[in-house]
Amino acid sequence: MIRVLLVLSALLPLAAAHAAPSDLANMVQAEYDFADLAKREGYKTSFLKYLSEDSVMFENGAVPARQRVSARPEMQGSLRWYPSFAVVSSAGDMGLSTGPWVYWDKGKPAAFGHFVSIWRKQPDGSWRNALDVGVNHDELQPAPGELKVAAPSGHADSTSAAARGDRSSDIRAAEAQFAQLAQTSGYAAATEQLASPGVRVYRDGHPPMTGTTAAMTILKDKDAPAAPRLDYTAGSGDFGYAYGVIAKSQFVHVWQQQNGKWQLLADVLLPLPEPEPK
Repeated sequence: MIRVLLVLSALLPLAAAHAAPSDLANMVQAEYDFADLAKREGYKTSFLKYLSEDSVMFENGAVPARQRVSARPEMQGSLRWYPSFAVVSSAGDMGLSTGPWVYWDKGKPAAFGHFVSIWRKQPDGSWRNALDVGVNHDELQPAPGELKVAAPSGHADSTSAAARGDRSSDIRAAEAQFAQLAQTSGYAAATEQLASPGVRVYRDGHPPMTGTTAAMTILKDKDAPAAPRLDYTAGSGDFGYAYGVIAKSQFVHVWQQQNGKWQLLADVLLPLPEPEPK
């Protein structure tokens, strides 16, 4: 996927019910602005503007995103994308945005896929991309609809650390439970037991699978017991994310607390590159 190499809407208002109306709107608008700048001025200008200082993307594991983008030449074609689903934490300081991307080359679409972005609100109230990952798949017909959020825009005050809280330990506990289940019963069983009813599952070569029933069709096809190795977690209020390695793949998990229980909201699994022969 081009974006990976550089780097949820009926349920939407409910998912963001406790955040300020402007938080969701501003995060979604940041995604649109991010994409618009890439279309007008190229990927390097856009990514370097919207990636946070500690942002990561995935190649052979997680890599510093800004450093990786800076080291690459400008893209010859045009990368275009838009959000089709988004959700923010109840604290209004962290969220998920996802949707389709298309790479245009010589005036026509040449590659397709879906992106998953984690956004964090900055001290000045703006939003920056803290994690960028995605998958390739064939063109979707019809394409997912563009997400529209009818809410106030403009910068919101930054959420204080005290109001926000740090839920990283909760995310690590959820990941530990997932790892134990994956080790004993397989990755699919762990996902099925801990997933949100609306979980989104992303795999190369497949469009996103939404909901546990759809997700199981792809997860059980390539399932094997293995315990994920956790590399990083970040949490806020009722939302958080983690990434690491399992077997020969790298994973990104997005978690949301629903009805007092942490549930897997999004699951991305990407193959690790084969080691070069010596």
